[in-house]
Amino acid sequence: MITTEATGREITKLQKRFVSIFNSKKPERIEAIVGSPGGAFKATFLYFKQFNFWAVFDNTGTRYWNAFGTGKPIAGKNNSITCEINFPFDGIERRVAGVFGRESDKVLLLHRGRIGGGRKGIGKSLFFDNYRGAYEVIQDGDQENTLALIGSLDSKYFVQQIASFIFEVQRIKDLIEPTLENAGDDDAEDSSFNYEFKEEGFGKRRYSRKDEIEAESYHGIIVNALADKLAERGFVVGNDRKRDLYTIRDNRIDRIFEAKTALTNSSIYSAIGQVLFYSSEKGLDNNQKILVLPEKLKASAEKIIQRLGLQILYYSFQGKVVRFIDLDGVLNKK
Repeated sequence: MITTEATGREITKLQKRFVSIFNSKKPERIEAIVGSPGGAFKATFLYFKQFNFWAVFDNTGTRYWNAFGTGKPIAGKNNSITCEINFPFDGIERRVAGVFGRESDKVLLLHRGRIGGGRKGIGKSLFFDNYRGAYEVIQDGDQENTLALIGSLDSKYFVQQIASFIFEVQRIKDLIEPTLENAGDDDAEDSSFNYEFKEEGFGKRRYSRKDEIEAESYHGIIVNALADKLAERGFVVGNDRKRDLYTIRDNRIDRIFEAKTALTNSSIYSAIGQVLFYSSEKGLDNNQKILVLPEKLKASAEKIIQRLGLQILYYSFQGKVVRFIDLDGVLNKK
């Protein structure tokens, strides 16, 4: 199980490593103003043109403060923060959103879902109801807690994973910020759909636990890339805690997507179970059910899945771009 890194010495080392990864990408440096809980101040922004986000790092307060925003920062002006991934100087501090997690020699970056900065209606419930990335249950000191998996510090795609998380937080905030005056309690249950956007087994190789976690860290990138492709084709797209992605037509869900990043037995069984279970709710029985998978299944496995009334959409990475294979063909099947 993943465990929270709680020793001050290790957190300090990992924070330095975290910052060094960004500096190694040779970002553009821009002097501008950033807001913080302690007030606005001048800072050096690191701008990553390829992914269109910025970062500011500071360790002069009560925690390691790491702020991120979308778009290119405006020199000399105040720039709004999209999210923070902060770490305590020592120990476990659950009011601080960022977490370094360890499993074996793998270092993971996780988030507690605190994205509101005290603003009404923007809290953990909103985040976890809408987050498209992967989740991990971790040993968090004397508790087991479910956190959002952002990425792996060991991954060559780490900066892209950070970018995906930042834009995902922005997307989630955009769901509610236009109607903040109507927002209720952060912890109130909301069963409505967010139509605004919200063994060897089946595969051909074996996955170690390390491989599985590495793969899971790409989940948000895959789902967001698919959402973009669907939106480009004019679909109304949404998601919730039960479903990775769905499309809306005539005010009802007409397609459900369940994405997986590894072809382990448990992963495929889980995908089949989830998409069948959550498409059996009232009014959802005639929708298209699509598994989104990273590599070709064995022919025998494909036949079983097709007999269950499910379709398969395969994807692959071309460099840092996600390519969906025959997306239009899959969408046009019934």
